Amino acid sequence: MQQSGGLHKRSNLFVISLCHILSKLCGFLRKHIAVAVVKTAGFSVKKLGYDADMLYHANVELAEEARILEAAGIDEITLMDSAGCMFPDQVSASVEAVKRAVKVPIGFHCHANMGMCSANAVAAYRSGADILDCGLLGMARSAGNMPTELATALMQREGECRELDFYGLLHYLDQELYTVFRVQKLKNRQNPLMQD
Repeated sequence: MQQSGGLHKRSNLFVISLCHILSKLCGFLRKHIAVAVVKTAGFSVKKLGYDADMLYHANVELAEEARILEAAGIDEITLMDSAGCMFPDQVSASVEAVKRAVKVPIGFHCHANMGMCSANAVAAYRSGADILDCGLLGMARSAGNMPTELATALMQREGECRELDFYGLLHYLDQELYTVFRVQKLKNRQNPLMQD
């Protein structure tokens, strides 16, 4: 009886392993096909994001997935903390693992849900990220993304982005973008200054 149970468990493990291998193979083929279709249409494949759930898995798995995507021809990989719940050490470990695995540019996309987007963006940059995803005034869902103006200031402190006119950007936001918001009666939830 026990031997039969052991064989049953082993056969289930075999089936699970086989399913895992087949799903990996199918995923690999789907990625190759998807990248090929997009490139055949004349576009580059610039972004593929990994959400925080993926980043919390073993960075070995994340690096392997990045290798598969690079082999498929992807042009850029963006790691995302869409839930805004990562800490700089997690961001650094993930970026470093992927950076060691591939040669394509690595981007980082973060949200400010826990107020960590600035620290996480700097951690990503210092760990080798080539691109920091950001948006004017940090406009995005939840608590917002990394504000472009803040990313510019931080990167200039790091000796990067010297060609960007930081004060010109601030002037544009204050004199033009806010005006558009007022005229259109759009309100930015994150900015109490935008309230009537």
